Amino acid sequence: MKKLLIVGTAVTLIAGSFATAFAQDNGKHRGHHGPHHLVYMFKTLDTDDSGTVSRAEFEKAGEGRLARADTDKDGALSAAEIDAHLQDRLSRMKERLLNRFDENKDGTISAAEMAAHREERFAKLDANSNGEIERKEIRKAMKEHHRKHGKHRGRGGPDDGGAPE
Repeated sequence: MKKLLIVGTAVTLIAGSFATAFAQDNGKHRGHHGPHHLVYMFKTLDTDDSGTVSRAEFEKAGEGRLARADTDKDGALSAAEIDAHLQDRLSRMKERLLNRFDENKDGTISAAEMAAHREERFAKLDANSNGEIERKEIRKAMKEHHRKHGKHRGRGGPDDGGAPE
């Protein structure tokens, strides 16, 4: 019974993260990836391209994440497996942050490196160089990003081992 409760709780928490992301702010979620990430998440969950996410598709995504974290394949997540799974995700996140922001490759991200990155991003988004980012510039940048990179890997891509959270 305890094992079933642990598995049920883990699946609920994992699958619940999908629902929370969709429900926040009536689709105006401004999280790590912003609103376009919700579209990516939906497309990832809608595995049969029906335009809807069935309960089976929703459950399968949660079960896949559980299976990857359940390293001893006993159908339950122990505290150690949860710790290992979270540590692995944090390690990958740390590497991505350092690769992206640590310009001088000294293993730290300085305030100057962050400021330089913000300045670069602002300049890239401010296409007309008027010192302000307009909605149409954001839309254009998003279209260009999607044209260049296609479907996001993001969380859930080949190097992350699973569906987005």
